[in-house]
Amino acid sequence: MLDVLILYEHKNREMESVLLLKYELIKRGYSVALYNLSYELNNSKSLFLNARLIVTPFFYGNYEWKKYICDLLGSHKKICNLQWEQVYNGKSGENIRTPKEIAKKAVHICWGPESSERLKRNGCKNAIITGAIHLDFLKPGFSGWYKSRKKLFREFGIDPSKKTLVFISSFSYLGLSKKSLEAYNRLTDFDTFDFYDLTVRSRDIILSWFEKLLSEGNDYNIIYRPHPGELIDEKITGLCRKYGRLYCISSYSVKQWITTSDVILNWYSTAGTEAFFAGKANLFLRPIPFDENMEYEMFSDSCKAATYESFRYYVSNDKQISDYYSDHPLDEKIGKYYYNGEGYTFIRICDLIEKMLHSSKYDMKNIRPARRKLPDHLLKNLIKYFLFTRYKAKDPLVIKACDYSRKLRNSMFKCSESETENIITRKEEKAVLRKLDRIYDKLVR
Repeated sequence: MLDVLILYEHKNREMESVLLLKYELIKRGYSVALYNLSYELNNSKSLFLNARLIVTPFFYGNYEWKKYICDLLGSHKKICNLQWEQVYNGKSGENIRTPKEIAKKAVHICWGPESSERLKRNGCKNAIITGAIHLDFLKPGFSGWYKSRKKLFREFGIDPSKKTLVFISSFSYLGLSKKSLEAYNRLTDFDTFDFYDLTVRSRDIILSWFEKLLSEGNDYNIIYRPHPGELIDEKITGLCRKYGRLYCISSYSVKQWITTSDVILNWYSTAGTEAFFAGKANLFLRPIPFDENMEYEMFSDSCKAATYESFRYYVSNDKQISDYYSDHPLDEKIGKYYYNGEGYTFIRICDLIEKMLHSSKYDMKNIRPARRKLPDHLLKNLIKYFLFTRYKAKDPLVIKACDYSRKLRNSMFKCSESETENIITRKEEKAVLRKLDRIYDKLVR
């Protein structure tokens, strides 16, 4: 049995952080494995997994308990929730994302005092402030962690001599069906149909700004960094084809692009905090104003562009963005949501996990035993998994079968696409661990 099993959802968002936790826990002598919740072929592997402690990317209530804990692994008493979504607009955090039902009994990692106080108000006793692990990578000990601008831009054919703007998209509602919007509407304290309309109209205006800026001259690159759940449609891909200096890129973490770009553009993403901690010019694009209860409190006084003219002015005079924040500092507001004390968050989280492993203090009490459930379509996925492993190994029989069967060929292509999008490969893991080997001693000094 493993000591710790770390579940993760979005590869690009979580890869560095979960590998950092894995590295530190292995250094301390524990056995650790990672498991992606989004990759369908993984469900056959879950039959062979078990651990003393489970680290989750989210844990809101009975639904997650059944689907991602009991059905997958059986009931567990030691659950540490990394809570990858912690900053909310208005009161929505109280209603949607605050742990309820059985989730209240778990341990919840909190980035700052606001999150901890909110959870405790709602009955979560173990809401523990550690800071945000993803911000560790922006601290001095991790200097040089990310690829240089020259190396990164060369990989995508981007001219590093031009001023580069990175737009951190949060248009996750694009492409949602009416049925999905209705389902979300029952869970939120705002009208999801209105927000969908706001998303579509704002996105279209912002893209028109990008098009106008690029058509006026040859001075800028624009990197469009889509949200992990965003539908990439013809509007963005068509503009990328039309203007060679507009790039839609999902690869690498948001922090990688923030650290190598000149101006950070935002609409509604909490990744603006990462720009803040990286010391980058951070401009919010708001062609359509938000209702007061929709705004993030910590960004209520942020530098905003409501027209193309103001957008053009700020990106061509980015010192004005820095001057704006000198006159309207965000430190106090951001400090409510993000603890930024001495040391590293990954050390504090691993200290907590270690305490959980060696004590019953943090165990979930009065939990009914539950056996894991056999995964849906188990036999089908086992066969598909076997075929896909042989396909990757270039087995002549499987390759020949793909030549004859379009259905099998398309299935293997989708498996490959899904694996690339969701799974941290051995190569990627080794690359991160090698980098950690080089800097670890100075981190724990």
